[in-house]
Amino acid sequence: MILYVTMVTPTHIGSYESHILDELWFLKPSSIKGIVKWWARAIIGGILLDMGMLNIEIIERFLYQIGLGSKLGPSRVIIRTFTLKQPDINSKDINVYHRLELLSIGRRENKEAKVREYMIDGEFEIILINDNSLVDRITMLSLMLSGIGKGSRKVLGSIDITRVVNFKITEQTLGDFIEKTYDEIKEFIQSNLKPKITKTKLELPPFPTLDKRTAQIGIIRNCDPVKLHNFVLKSRRKISAEDSWILGLPRGRETGFITNDNIRRASSVIFTYHNRLPFKGMEKIGIITIFQSNDFPDKIIHKGQKHKEHEIKIDNQAIKGAVENIIKDLNNTFRVEWIWP
Repeated sequence: MILYVTMVTPTHIGSYESHILDELWFLKPSSIKGIVKWWARAIIGGILLDMGMLNIEIIERFLYQIGLGSKLGPSRVIIRTFTLKQPDINSKDINVYHRLELLSIGRRENKEAKVREYMIDGEFEIILINDNSLVDRITMLSLMLSGIGKGSRKVLGSIDITRVVNFKITEQTLGDFIEKTYDEIKEFIQSNLKPKITKTKLELPPFPTLDKRTAQIGIIRNCDPVKLHNFVLKSRRKISAEDSWILGLPRGRETGFITNDNIRRASSVIFTYHNRLPFKGMEKIGIITIFQSNDFPDKIIHKGQKHKEHEIKIDNQAIKGAVENIIKDLNNTFRVEWIWP
């Protein structure tokens, strides 16, 4: 399969120095393979959760069987990327995207370059060589539902698929594409699953899974990517301001939500933006993917500006409540169409 893609929001993929772009290899194959494997694990895990048999060893086996590699053996998938049009490397208007302002903190040895470099509007060719067509579907879905690089869960690093070669998209909507991907992977799992698997019942999965009980995906039409990106700011949310921990726990902060051992935990909500998706009438689309998983610390500390601290206990009910409040704020801020499951 060959994909032709365009960077539509500011993207930062580091090089030998984390804050400098690699101008010889703007879009790294390893970055793409990383998100493809992450989503494959989430989808396989979600299907197994829905079947009542979520098991890490089974996930590892199916990752290996479709060619993405696991503890059982190396990946058989080859990804190659080629730059067709060099991106614009630009640091102006950096304050428009809140996350870019945070990422710009610090200096390079070259004092003239004070901010982290980012790129936009680059055009690339991605060649995917594999022996299982499920990987093609997972790759396209990965690029639709998440970005690449720094801040990729908060709109940054979003990529449009502008053309697909050697794969035909027959679905009319994004929701149909997600459902068909889910169904095809489920059929593969059921046909290759060994009998006598012990069933398990979990209230929440131990890691993010794209299942039909705890995950949700919505779209925003005529979306403003900057407004969607800046939704993560507490000042933009009325109901869920005190639940900001569900949007991620950063490292090394003196204020905000912190942990005693400085653990970092990525956001349970992924925001992406597309100028155009490969479905009819899908232009200027924001996508929201929400996971519920019990992989937060048992307790965190909220430290305010005046350094007053209070402890927050996190359990399944706290996670569910935080997600409910985030959804209420999303529905109040945007016209969200919840399309899956």
